[in-house]
Amino acid sequence: MKYLFGFLIMLAAGNVSAQQLNYAEYFFDTDPGAGQGIAVPLGAAADSVSGNIAVNVSALTPGFHILYFRTRNTSGVWSFPQGRKFYIAGQLPETAAKIAGANFYFDTDPGTGGGIHQPLAAADSVTGTASISVAGLAPGFHRLYARVKDTAGKWSFSKTVEFFIDGTPAISTAKIVSGEYFFDTDPGYGNGTFLSTGSAADSLSLSPTLLLDSLTPGFHRVYLRVRDSNGLWSNYGVGQLYKEAASPGLSAGIKAAEYFLGADPGAGNGTPVLPGFAIADSININCQVATAGLPLGDDTLYLRVQDSTGLWSFYKAASFRIENPAGIIDQADLQRDIVVQPNPVSDALNIYSESVAGEAVFEIRTVEGNFVQRLTGFIGSGKPVLVPVAGLPSGTYVLITSVNHRQFRGSFIKL
Repeated sequence: MKYLFGFLIMLAAGNVSAQQLNYAEYFFDTDPGAGQGIAVPLGAAADSVSGNIAVNVSALTPGFHILYFRTRNTSGVWSFPQGRKFYIAGQLPETAAKIAGANFYFDTDPGTGGGIHQPLAAADSVTGTASISVAGLAPGFHRLYARVKDTAGKWSFSKTVEFFIDGTPAISTAKIVSGEYFFDTDPGYGNGTFLSTGSAADSLSLSPTLLLDSLTPGFHRVYLRVRDSNGLWSNYGVGQLYKEAASPGLSAGIKAAEYFLGADPGAGNGTPVLPGFAIADSININCQVATAGLPLGDDTLYLRVQDSTGLWSFYKAASFRIENPAGIIDQADLQRDIVVQPNPVSDALNIYSESVAGEAVFEIRTVEGNFVQRLTGFIGSGKPVLVPVAGLPSGTYVLITSVNHRQFRGSFIKL
């Protein structure tokens, strides 16, 4: 029995080098070590090779297997193996077994004797619905697995679907009965300025008159929260206000603005914006921000203004992201520092590293650059980070791993 395998290998773009491909090999399922696989003749050394080879699979047992292929250049450096999953069908008996039962379980396989069993009338195929209780599962993402058993007692592989349990508590019948507000610093629940809300209600709209006598001139923040009939307080809402200095007929206009990146250098020590503009009650700012030297990844821009009395406002923050220039992909760093398996993949990618550790962002995009999905996880803890891809259409995708202001990019194939 033989399996026809097509391949195309090219040297990755990098520093100018005379290295060429001169050797290739393949192996099944388990890596026997570089140079210990089954040799594939390539002919004369070249920058790239392509062709078809007949792979002998007669010694393999029926079931799923993975064929791996790798190359070596003239400097003796081996590539990472590329894998392709395939299936060898077993010899069917003259009378094929029928499906006779189903088994369901969540997240972790309890073994074929565990889980939720559902007997079925013997048939070649089954369709239908089942009501499965999720009582006892914690809020968050989970996976439901299903498999079937035939009349010969053999179990199929499991199929999986991901779902989410909402942790929102049951709706309370308590009503809003009062409220309070405070400035700048939280005095503790019940210690703010009391607000009457009238009769108890599920929701309300407030336009309170605020007492500002105790405030100094300048910018301040005002916080408001409400209490229900069970005595529980809500989270607060926040707004910003400005109290003018006691100068009859004179309003303190904006006279200066500045921005900064990262840690606050202190009011007046940021980078000036539009120096020398006329004092005004409001301004529109359109300027260029220097980002040279910033590391790759997420960052934050902060902006504040100063009035004619010398008082500075609170800053406003805006997030932005610095990415690698298009086309600059350090595959060597990806292969050395971030390991992604399996590739190709059916259900989930396992991502781990022995040299990089920290909170990471894993972003999947199409090869055209369109966003697909994003999740976070801690990498480098000795356990792989699981990135589900079962719901993606088949094709090639780009995986961008961002950790410690560094980005690692690579591609994977979704089967």
